[in-house]
Amino acid sequence: MISSNILRIHELINSPLVTPYNLLDNIKLDNYNYLVYSKNTQGILCELECKMSDDVCKFFYQFDQKDHLIQVTLESLSSGNKKVVFNRQHELDNEIKKYKEQKNGISNVI
Repeated sequence: MISSNILRIHELINSPLVTPYNLLDNIKLDNYNYLVYSKNTQGILCELECKMSDDVCKFFYQFDQKDHLIQVTLESLSSGNKKVVFNRQHELDNEIKKYKEQKNGISNVI
């Protein structure tokens, strides 16, 4: 049986996870104000503005040239705080680390 870590590692390496096209449906939701796409050196940047609880927030989705999601940043318009909520490379590094720790733990038991 393939471990969940290996499946997640495979997904992070090979899957787009979310594409720019997937985000189009969000603009139909009542809490979304706008959706803007632009090109940059990495690929496509998508900016979304939406209402969340008591705040209006902007999400910035960065995609590579193959439309694979690289990073998502959240900006609170009330506080001005920005936070990276997803980074593909960090997620991949964490999953590889978990896999190695799990593998070493199994090896130490045997």
